[in-house]
Amino acid sequence: MKSLIVALALLLTSAATSPRSGIGMKIAAPTSIFQLIATPEKYDGKRVSAVGYLELQTGGGVLYLHREDYEFRLYQDSLSVEFEEKLTQEDEARVNRQYVYLLGIFDTKGSGKTGGSIKHAKVVMVWPGRNAQLSK
Repeated sequence: MKSLIVALALLLTSAATSPRSGIGMKIAAPTSIFQLIATPEKYDGKRVSAVGYLELQTGGGVLYLHREDYEFRLYQDSLSVEFEEKLTQEDEARVNRQYVYLLGIFDTKGSGKTGGSIKHAKVVMVWPGRNAQLSK
């Protein structure tokens, strides 16, 4: 467990390599979706990072706090996502219905049913699960 925490900490502070996905930027600790929804004025127009369960839709997606929120369509605890660049089919297959870490600009206006939106979003990585094989 301790090695998993250390590996995640290193992962969050390391720089990576693919500019298309937003990687290459320093990875900051994600902001809680709850924080973004509860105090939107604090983040409006600012660059944020967040982790959540991503469901892709035509022209964007929805970032849910949990997979169960997606399954039960609990939009009030989610954020709409508008990507900076159109995702390739390969990228869509990799990130759709996965927990992801993404970067973008927070906007207090959502799609009407969500608690806000992340615009100009870039998926940085699929978030490693508890069964992920992290290097030691």
